[in-house]
Amino acid sequence: MSEPHPADAKMKQPCSLLAKLEPKEAAAAFLKQQAMAFSESPKRFFLFDAGQSKWLSITTNNLHRRVRAWLEQQNQSPTATYLKKLTSELELLAPLWDSRLKPGQMVVANGVLDVNPQPPSLSQRDQSIHFEHSLAVDYLADARCPRFEQFLGDALSVEDVGLVQKWAGSLLAGPNQSQTILVVVGASGTGKGTLVNLLTRLVGLELTAELRAEQLTERFEMSAFLGKRLLVASEIAPDLLNLKGIGRLKALVGQDCMEAELKRANQRTRFNGDFHVILYGNQLNPQPWSADLDAFRRRLLIVEYAKPRPSTIIPNLADEVWLEEGSGILTWAVEGVRCYRADLLKSGHFVLT
Repeated sequence: MSEPHPADAKMKQPCSLLAKLEPKEAAAAFLKQQAMAFSESPKRFFLFDAGQSKWLSITTNNLHRRVRAWLEQQNQSPTATYLKKLTSELELLAPLWDSRLKPGQMVVANGVLDVNPQPPSLSQRDQSIHFEHSLAVDYLADARCPRFEQFLGDALSVEDVGLVQKWAGSLLAGPNQSQTILVVVGASGTGKGTLVNLLTRLVGLELTAELRAEQLTERFEMSAFLGKRLLVASEIAPDLLNLKGIGRLKALVGQDCMEAELKRANQRTRFNGDFHVILYGNQLNPQPWSADLDAFRRRLLIVEYAKPRPSTIIPNLADEVWLEEGSGILTWAVEGVRCYRADLLKSGHFVLT
């Protein structure tokens, strides 16, 4: 019997093809099995979770754990240096993160909602659509929210209810084209906070930032607004419009080009002042006339909680109503898009009584 050829013996030994691959080749093989995208600013990776039909942002350490587990399935034990090189290759080879959602489009639990056409359309979401945030409610064209509408009717005038609905529609429609600020004022315990809480959920907490009007002139304050769509200032001072630097508030909704300084980065980044802004508190005092204050008055949409406060206060009412009627509130706001755009077409701004 002849001796086995050395090459045949080598083929019978357990080995992995990936054990022979350079980091660049291993990165390419990993990308064939995992939908991934890379964001350059800020630097981070996204992986698509097919089970949730959702893109997930992951840290570098999390990525290293995933890649290590994947390589170990191929009988390879990567070193820290190998993982670092492979990650660098993934940055170059992975598709660039590019949110393909247009203004007026949003991801909801049952698909991608587009409020631009009439009637609004709903399409399936998949890995070809890059998105980081989504609403955990379904869009249902026939959904209703009787409890929410009763809550509004008990506290606000008919005109103010209509204005709130149109403002909610402007929030879904995209950038703040009307350049207005929603101001909700009234006595404590009347439901202002509950309304603001529910409006915030239409865009999502991840895309909302706290607006501290008295600190707008501070060095790093506006860096918190980057990547956000909605700014909310609670318990505003009655003399808000007299605060130093309040002109920046007007710029945040006026389509102005602004700059934010980043902490520990020694750099500034530019952004456009097209945010939606909500201010709420007990009152907003009248101010002496000036050209700047007149410009503010044209931007302020003041909704007054003038009716008596409810006799029974329900704790966590916003949570309860959203859980019961989240889809209905979304549909209510989508109807607000139509009313808001009709106003823009007619006069270029909100039509008020």
